[in-house]
Amino acid sequence: MAAGGEHEVEGRIFFSDRDWQVLFFVIDEAGTVKRGSAEGGTYFLVGDGLVFTHLYNLSAGEAMPGLAAQELRMVSRSPEDAPTEPTRLEVEGDLLTLFFPSGNRMTFRGRR
Repeated sequence: MAAGGEHEVEGRIFFSDRDWQVLFFVIDEAGTVKRGSAEGGTYFLVGDGLVFTHLYNLSAGEAMPGLAAQELRMVSRSPEDAPTEPTRLEVEGDLLTLFFPSGNRMTFRGRR
């Protein structure tokens, strides 16, 4: 986290030729789910990254180091009203790391 803290995340991210979806849960040290998010939209590749368009978001969670508490949030936007997020990415072996403009990053490990 850009503001400090590192958290274990369980979930999946999927890409089609133009769409993306992610579902993840943030887990505390005891293995308890404290936060969750389901997001999706479209994307396009640019340079060493991609630009996410955020059409859908469902999220909620408790406060954790570097993360403020968040009440249940449900958002569905039209493409014209959806925010975009240019994001640098790195792929190393079965790891995909996304570097967000906020300074946060998420690493996904491929599953076999």
